[in-house]
Amino acid sequence: ISGSYRTGGIAGVSLSRIDSCVNYGSVTSTVAFAGGIVGLDSAGTDFVGVSDCTNYGTVSGDQEMGGIVGKAYANVSGCVNAGKVISNGLYIGGIVGSLHTGSVFNCRNTADVSTNSLYAAGIVGNSSGNIDLCINTGNISAKEFTVGGIAAALNGGNITRSMNYGSVYGDGFYIGGIAGVVTDGGISDCANFGNITATKLQAGGIAGYAINSVIQNSYSAADTVVGKKEDITGADTVVADGGVAGSCSKCSVLNSYYDSSLLPGSVAVGGNTKETF
Repeated sequence: ISGSYRTGGIAGVSLSRIDSCVNYGSVTSTVAFAGGIVGLDSAGTDFVGVSDCTNYGTVSGDQEMGGIVGKAYANVSGCVNAGKVISNGLYIGGIVGSLHTGSVFNCRNTADVSTNSLYAAGIVGNSSGNIDLCINTGNISAKEFTVGGIAAALNGGNITRSMNYGSVYGDGFYIGGIAGVVTDGGISDCANFGNITATKLQAGGIAGYAINSVIQNSYSAADTVVGKKEDITGADTVVADGGVAGSCSKCSVLNSYYDSSLLPGSVAVGGNTKETF
């Protein structure tokens, strides 16, 4: 199945419910909004827009692409993606590419997600909603920055009760086991078991970079968290990686830990801090 905008394995655009559907075919969009089930879901948040659906097909193209939904103004629940998501653009997710309103609940991604650009994640590439009870086991990679095991960018929403098992790699900065960047949001009751690598600054077992946000009751068992260190004029070399967060600005890290036996000599939160758990 191929198109330019709003291309999906079941529907290009949905304004209602899609339930218990399966797609086996590949889906390609040359411009934007491609999904293994639906390209653009504008069903709203009064009910679940896409539920209990599975995608096995490869989803490829440019920007705002997801294994289940490309772009969502809706709730997505109980879905599984097992098809690779391959992109040249931004906002790429194993379940949803861009979540503008709504939520993603009880979803699982088992496939690799990759982009030649930025904003790639196992569940949602760019999220302004809530993500709860989700699991990613696929490997996530981007040629640029902002990459996460669950969400690449979390803007004002929350990630709760979710786990990442896949490796997360970014040829840049803001790389996290749960989220790449968290802004005015929260991460709680989450766990990361995947290795985290950033070729530049800000790599964290839970979050790459957190701003005005809270990370609580979360744990990372990654045995690799790597962020390149850079010299700052007049200061010590910046610690660019952290067992919990690569860097934190006006944020709180509460009751959250990393396995120091796997990361000897590391700190909990990078930046200029010297804190350890």
